[in-house]
Amino acid sequence: MSVADVYTGVWINHAKGLILGPTLTLSDFHGTLFIAFLALFINFFGNQMWVILSYALFHIRSRRTEQDGLYHQLQATLRNSVSSLSDSWKFTLIAWHWRGKSHRVLRRVLPLLALSSLHCLKVGLASIYATPIIQLQPDVLSRGAICGDWNSTALESDYDVVYKYTEEQIHLWEKSGSYARLCYPSDLREDTGSAATCVQRGETRKVWRNSTEERCPFAVHMCKDDHVYALDTGLLDSNLDLGINSPKEDRIQYRRKMTCSPLTTEGFVEGPLEAGSRSNLTTPNPWMNISIWNYNYGKLTYANEDNFTNATWVYDDGLLRPSYSRDTDSTFKLYVSTYFPNETRSASKWGYWDRSWDFSTFDAIPELRADGVTNVLFLVTAVCYPNPVDDPWFSSHDKIDEGPNGGSFYCLDGYPKVSPLGCLEQHEFCNPENGECSNLTSTHKPPDYRALGLNARQMRVAERVFKATTGLSISGVIRFLGAEKTLHARTSAINGLPPNQWQLELDNWFGIVMAQMQSVLLQWATGPEKPENRRYIIPPTDPDVAWMCNNQVVHDSRYICFSVLGISLFIGTGSLVVLVGWFIDDIVRAVQRPLGKGAYRRFEWRWNEMFQLQRTAFALQGAGLWVESKAPVPVTKEMEKWTIPGALDGKIERKSGI
Repeated sequence: MSVADVYTGVWINHAKGLILGPTLTLSDFHGTLFIAFLALFINFFGNQMWVILSYALFHIRSRRTEQDGLYHQLQATLRNSVSSLSDSWKFTLIAWHWRGKSHRVLRRVLPLLALSSLHCLKVGLASIYATPIIQLQPDVLSRGAICGDWNSTALESDYDVVYKYTEEQIHLWEKSGSYARLCYPSDLREDTGSAATCVQRGETRKVWRNSTEERCPFAVHMCKDDHVYALDTGLLDSNLDLGINSPKEDRIQYRRKMTCSPLTTEGFVEGPLEAGSRSNLTTPNPWMNISIWNYNYGKLTYANEDNFTNATWVYDDGLLRPSYSRDTDSTFKLYVSTYFPNETRSASKWGYWDRSWDFSTFDAIPELRADGVTNVLFLVTAVCYPNPVDDPWFSSHDKIDEGPNGGSFYCLDGYPKVSPLGCLEQHEFCNPENGECSNLTSTHKPPDYRALGLNARQMRVAERVFKATTGLSISGVIRFLGAEKTLHARTSAINGLPPNQWQLELDNWFGIVMAQMQSVLLQWATGPEKPENRRYIIPPTDPDVAWMCNNQVVHDSRYICFSVLGISLFIGTGSLVVLVGWFIDDIVRAVQRPLGKGAYRRFEWRWNEMFQLQRTAFALQGAGLWVESKAPVPVTKEMEKWTIPGALDGKIERKSGI
């Protein structure tokens, strides 16, 4: 998402409501300037608070009886207060110079010094910590010029567009893989992602529930030793979690669940067979004799008719030999077959490779059929471990002795070295306004929107979420990223594997799918990352869809956001305090004069004002003919001039002590 796609200014973040939601978004540069302004305002506000406090202290201390010089200096300091910092220094000087020259000096000065010092400290802390209180997470509003779906007609007829689309999807999957690895909670996470890395999409660090108490998602006998692991997002809010900025009445809730189990192989594996009998291997392999095994969990949907179309997947014993394998890494391999219920398509006109995440690659046997998308993952590995592995998917107990000095190793159980895993993926849509929810069903099956009682905007939000999730599956993780980028057992195989390694792998893959869902939702609102691909986007014309183009909330640390309510309360309260500080004497006089109270205190307040003290000092020396002596600023007759009394007699040092 480019900088140009982010809206700067005031907008409403509906996730926080109409009162707390108004948000001011500024660029990093302008936001820094605004923070500096707030710090200055806090300092000014704090000084005015001290002026008000000094006014109160002055009036509380005011005495009509005769007082010593210490009293009058303290009163003069309070009367002419500018800031608590400067007053703290003045009180310190007063205490020092009056030591031993007046009674109870410390007792009279220290409370004022402590109060001014404490206030100074509070203003300093407020300057540092007050701004973060009104500063929000960098939730920004995307308002890109490019928004909508890829041109479906072009995807069906133009090879170049299909290629560009696939390339874009691969790039998104790779980013999602990195994002999930760094930012989602997991025992496999390599490092704690930085704030800049982990705030690029929707809700960060979303924690989903996991459970080992679920029932087998398939026929009971298909789950190996009753090992079942389920991952469930719970209900995700289209605003709070998916970033579609809308009022409560226009939101939907979305739930995604994946339930997996290692599959039994007894009765579903056929082999070894001679590779020569495989009709699509028209030329015998020139490097080696190959034996094959058929894994019969359902018939292929994209292969030509031959003797092996009843197999879901075919293993040959050359897969782990570097001279035969196309992969550079022959330690671990992952293959996946996918079944979408009621899916009638097979390969597209461009062949199996291009949109294979969108259609079934095998027709699952009844025992593997459920109301959801069925994926069968085949783990192939020749890795052996120094200790037995009790993980049900990576189970390795076949002992191999390497000689008296080589020790023993434990390899994947049985032969061939293949371990199948079945996963059922489902989703659910809910209307938070009435509590109606669809059934957990296939991620390729849209809900009955009208049965949920959705309004027009809710319906379009649900359709957008459905489109974004339709092609998302762990099959996409495997096909686009492969074992090399997603299988963490590759990096921890040296010291063996824990008994829950398969669950950790599923946690990671589920996280990648959820990160990809947020990526696809974001790309719909902001357009493809490559500018040259944006011409293939068809913008929506339906108003109930188009509003979402300008209402996608994302995290972007290049911007700084502030609460408009916080700013308003902060500046409003501060401005009120400033005004009170400026006119406090007038306010108090207006209240006290009709009551006949406080006359002496007001007189003393005026008398100790800096200009009045200066006028008095000059007048006593006969300097200046003063008029308007009772005004806040006394003045002399026009053009009257004089110097400091005694400044021209050559005895300044003796008289002043300078």
